[in-house]
Amino acid sequence: MAGDIKVKRSVMEKVIAICGIAVVAVSFAFFSSPYTAFLVFTALLLVWASYYAHFNRSHMSEMCCMMSGMAFGMIGGFFIGVIAGLATADFLAGMVAGTVAGVAFGIPIGKLGGPLARMEGVMAGPMGGIMGGMTGVMVRFYNVQLFMLFFAVVVLFTVWEMVRVIQGQAGRMSRNFMYIGILLSLLAFSASIANNYGTGSTGLAFAKEEAAAVPSGGVQEVTIRMQAFDYSPGVITVKKGVPVKLNLEASANAGCTRSIVFPDFNIRKLVPKGGKAAVEFTPTKAGTYQFSCSMGMAGGTLIVQ
Repeated sequence: MAGDIKVKRSVMEKVIAICGIAVVAVSFAFFSSPYTAFLVFTALLLVWASYYAHFNRSHMSEMCCMMSGMAFGMIGGFFIGVIAGLATADFLAGMVAGTVAGVAFGIPIGKLGGPLARMEGVMAGPMGGIMGGMTGVMVRFYNVQLFMLFFAVVVLFTVWEMVRVIQGQAGRMSRNFMYIGILLSLLAFSASIANNYGTGSTGLAFAKEEAAAVPSGGVQEVTIRMQAFDYSPGVITVKKGVPVKLNLEASANAGCTRSIVFPDFNIRKLVPKGGKAAVEFTPTKAGTYQFSCSMGMAGGTLIVQ
């Protein structure tokens, strides 16, 4: 049948097998993140699906190649972007890693259908990477354990749907090759639920530590620690008409919380990881004001009396 894969001794199969073993070995040897196993097995499943598309390229129409290039680029970029964002809490890292992965998956598959199909992969890669990086950073504030289960189902379902579309044009898939895909899917799904991601499951419902600014040389000073998921203290009390100095200290694992925004005072500040900075202003009106990270995920309250 057209879709049977019997090239067991082909150079490409050997290269893919060696690369797969290398990816697994390197990942488990150098990355101890709870996301490593899920990353490895799902990436191998994407490689498996990509190889299926490549092997059946002569049976795929240009439209099928265009859709495949877009789908592989989007899901590859989104998947890697999310994992990178979750593991590093860094949107830039997630965006770059996701974009590179999306382009790496999307272009070769789209190229099978010609320049226009290749362009679908080019466009889908950055889109998936940017959305994935943003999702990974944002979801750290919520129930990551539940998200990983949902995320695994979405990614695996999408991969198999892509394969099903290609199979519709290429014909029957050999049993051995299908079993490899099923095994990788089971391993990826198991890895997504077997780990304790340890980021809490209460969203932004953190205990709000309170602090009053301490006068120092005519200036009210308070230190805000920018932590992984929140600000400490989360409630600050100051007096109106007296200059305020906020000393910002970002922890090494802070993500979006490295940024702080006081919209009512036109203040925006980004602090390097593990770094320090300060902002100064004078509140002239009593009231309750909100501050947050640049994405509005974590926040706190400034009380002016």
